[in-house]
Amino acid sequence: MEYEILSHLLLSGEMSVKEIAELLDISETYASRLTDRLKRENLVVKERTGKRVIVKPNIAAPLLRNFSRFVVIAGNYPPYTPKDYLTPRSKRIITKTLIPHPKSIQEIKRETGYSRVTINKILKFLKDSKVVGTEGGKPRRYHITDSPLTRALVSIIEHLESDMRLGEILNRIASDSRTDAVVVYGSEVWGRKDKLSDVDAFVVVDSPKDVEAVKEYEQEGLELNIFSRKGLVHLIKREPWFFRLMLQGKILTGKDFLKGLSEIPSKGDVDELIREIREMLQALDKLTSTEKARIIMYCIRSLVVLKLHLRDELSWENYYGELDREYLRYREIRRARHGLKEVKAEDIECIKDKLLKEIKHVKKEEEEISNKS
Repeated sequence: MEYEILSHLLLSGEMSVKEIAELLDISETYASRLTDRLKRENLVVKERTGKRVIVKPNIAAPLLRNFSRFVVIAGNYPPYTPKDYLTPRSKRIITKTLIPHPKSIQEIKRETGYSRVTINKILKFLKDSKVVGTEGGKPRRYHITDSPLTRALVSIIEHLESDMRLGEILNRIASDSRTDAVVVYGSEVWGRKDKLSDVDAFVVVDSPKDVEAVKEYEQEGLELNIFSRKGLVHLIKREPWFFRLMLQGKILTGKDFLKGLSEIPSKGDVDELIREIREMLQALDKLTSTEKARIIMYCIRSLVVLKLHLRDELSWENYYGELDREYLRYREIRRARHGLKEVKAEDIECIKDKLLKEIKHVKKEEEEISNKS
């Protein structure tokens, strides 16, 4: 039902809760509840105008941008509507199962737990709508086709399913009694998410002993950066630029708590961070390929954040723009971190040279700022 509301809002621009209820033939109370849920997910904006409650799509939301593109493309493939491809959820799950590589019905059954009857029914629909094709041989295997509709559908399904699974976990973390604050940040917030992206979350817990306990929530696709209150205060004093970037993320809980911490006096030690990066780069040869990728990504991100901070241009938009512009091998390093490839020795040396030059550039910028002040 929420997808239908989003579809109508994208087409009309805005609607009142009463108009949504009449269009979908549901009660105003239920329509209000559904739009409240969409508002909590940051997908719509609700405003009261006189006696009317107006609902508008939040076109800045990453998920809605994907959904908007899918709705437009799906409209060119009659007789089906966007809802036909997305509901029931079993359609999304089966489609997502086929994304990595072709599978037989038995393999789909094993991965999803759905019955053969359900799988056959959904595969027939997906074949009729040209989303899925078949390969010869025994057993017959089904694969995702390559078309504008399929690409848009795959994009929205990956986003939806990742958000739904990890969103539930993030909500549990946010409601945990040991948690003081949870902020989702990075590609999830800025809308630069793809299949290699993790959901990054910044978590503050009450005491150091709670850090290990909350780590139990970690799983594939979810990267938790957990700090105790004491550890967070140390971070703010040492590297205030990271905290400044975190506050631009999606705060799930602890907004007042975090805003209060932003008043802590902080100077930040650029030299200390640069020493840390140099030491990490020198120790790369002792690490595994995945660990090398993780350290390289940390060093790249740290220097980008530091440069933008010194220029007073620190925002998610500038952060990702800088990564895209300056680090051409960034995606390959991400692939290595996910175990999809090895980090080549020549790539490591090239990136180390690049980072050492960046360190000199950052030091020069810092000195110029110090001289001016």
